[in-house]
Amino acid sequence: ELQALAPDAEFTFASGYPEDNSIQQHLIDDAVTLAQSADVALLYIALPSFKESEGYDRTDLDLTDQQIALIKAVSRVQPNTVVVLNNGAPVVMGDWIDGVA
Repeated sequence: ELQALAPDAEFTFASGYPEDNSIQQHLIDDAVTLAQSADVALLYIALPSFKESEGYDRTDLDLTDQQIALIKAVSRVQPNTVVVLNNGAPVVMGDWIDGVA
């Protein structure tokens, strides 16, 4: 849908974080590489199902460690970083909010 709104823009994609709680630095590195050459970095962040789902209560309001590391790493190299959160409940943003647009 973004491509339809900005037909002359070039969009690239990096996964950034896994669906589990593992730390996969290569996913962050891929996103950082793309962000360095972009005009804007859009990070779509959603809590994976092991953190948030129907039928149980969350034990915290945190994003995953990988998601926080991704946001921090991308925003360090790309001052025009926008984080779009897609969650069913609030999340803590204090660790990274001052570094994004």
